[in-house]
Amino acid sequence: MSFTFTTLLGYALFPVFKPDFRLLAQRLQHKTIILTGASYGIGEAICHILADIECQLILLARTKTKLQDIQQQLST
Repeated sequence: MSFTFTTLLGYALFPVFKPDFRLLAQRLQHKTIILTGASYGIGEAICHILADIECQLILLARTKTKLQDIQQQLST
């Protein structure tokens, strides 16, 4: 059985509730999402996951340079 990063993150965030991530990804695809704390940690990981499922992201963070680095990573 192989686990993707998205699945493992989901189990970490929802240890009892096991959501259907494919259905969640379909519902979020092409939506605009505002994500705070996007420059470090879980916020950074979530912004990469949401970018992979083609969400339009509005990223907010306290560190402008780190946020610009993430913007470059997501645009490649």
